[in-house]
Amino acid sequence: MLSWQNLVKYHRLVRDFDKREADEYHTLSYHFLKEFQELETFTDFTAKLAEFELAGKPNFLPFWCIA
Repeated sequence: MLSWQNLVKYHRLVRDFDKREADEYHTLSYHFLKEFQELETFTDFTAKLAEFELAGKPNFLPFWCIA
């Protein structure tokens, strides 16, 4: 259950950029985004779309439907 105290603790953790950089959290986002930045064409993107979807990576063409 989300409480205001936990929300404040989370906000403080997120806002501590020096600690995040020291703990190398930026490398995770760098490696994650690097995959998308290496794509040069839409064809490259569609070739990897199934791989991204199965890995749970966000994309703009999700494979889901509302029944």
